[in-house]
Amino acid sequence: MNKHIYIVFITVFVLFSCNNSGEKINEKVNSDNLSEVVTEKVIKHDVTENLRFTTAVENKIDHYFGYRNKIGRFNGVVLFADGKKVFQKAYGYSNYRSKEKLSLNTSFQLASVSKTVTAVATMMLEQEGKLALSDSVQKFIPSFPYKGITIEQLLSHRSGLGNYVYWTEPYWKKSDSLMTNNEMLELMSENIPAVYYSPNRRYNYNNTNYSLLASIIESISGLPFNQFLKKNIFDPLKMDHTFLYTPDNFKKYDAATGYKNKRRPYSPFYLDGVYGDKGLFSTVGDLYKFDLGLRIGLLLNDKTKIDSYTNRSRKYRKPYGLGWRIGEYNGKKLIYHHGWWRGFKSYFIRSIDDGKTIIVLTNNLHGSKMGNSSLMKLLDYEEELSLLASDDAKSTKTNI
Repeated sequence: MNKHIYIVFITVFVLFSCNNSGEKINEKVNSDNLSEVVTEKVIKHDVTENLRFTTAVENKIDHYFGYRNKIGRFNGVVLFADGKKVFQKAYGYSNYRSKEKLSLNTSFQLASVSKTVTAVATMMLEQEGKLALSDSVQKFIPSFPYKGITIEQLLSHRSGLGNYVYWTEPYWKKSDSLMTNNEMLELMSENIPAVYYSPNRRYNYNNTNYSLLASIIESISGLPFNQFLKKNIFDPLKMDHTFLYTPDNFKKYDAATGYKNKRRPYSPFYLDGVYGDKGLFSTVGDLYKFDLGLRIGLLLNDKTKIDSYTNRSRKYRKPYGLGWRIGEYNGKKLIYHHGWWRGFKSYFIRSIDDGKTIIVLTNNLHGSKMGNSSLMKLLDYEEELSLLASDDAKSTKTNI
């Protein structure tokens, strides 16, 4: 275990009050006292012996990522949590050229994991009655050129819109500058790109949906997207290493460079400036604070979380709710999201039934593909040891 490891955890009272459900809420928190409650409940301090996994579990996780780092197939930072037990470690370089090493405070581009934050921000406004899932996009963005598309359809990827990642290139003439959300909207209004499907016909994962949600949040709140997130999520949860990408912010924070491989970094790209679907940088520790804030109801209430974690993709093979993918592992419900963008790959996996959380952030695409099951298995080791101990005991009795 790295001696500089820090963890974020919820007080013993809150953890025990959750019982067997990692998402059960036992206290109601309103926006007026959110910051005060989070300050009390989300604490940062040194690892102590009773907050660590067994040596066997830590060794298994460390070997999994350490070996991949050694053979050049993993470069990043990981966090594994189960109740009060947390393992965190950095492997490799933030910048290969300067040989600057990754640390627990290194921020990574979250890519599509940013969608989980955008979705939560949207649902916070829904809780406050400032929008309804049935509201049309045009209610908040009058220049939006398509009728019949709702907030819920954006959140659940059922809008049928064309993906701006593909249709903007022919229209963008300023290749040396970043496109903004407003400029993307202007191009959409001027050119009215073809839709893929009529609204709500089917699920189709699409970055345009979440860039529009960020713009809707700005329209409702009267704040730039990054300021809204900072005021309502990042500052209350003490997510001090989380920020929205701009060239200046990238220099201000300890942020990793994204790589195709060890020798090929990605250069700035005009679509880096569009946000909501991507664009957030964060650390494993800050994402864990976000996870805990959700689990104990500091951001969303029970009803809103149930809505968010309910499948809207219907018969599609990969269930999707409102900003979250839905799966299972060993019969337990997983609420998760993955992300990829220009050298960065991210994994944010939350086991709702037993409170386990896995966060993996990488800045080198080479060899960074991992599945939920392979990562979740790393937290099964204690059960395996228990079974082995039980078998050994039975064997001893039989021999006697």
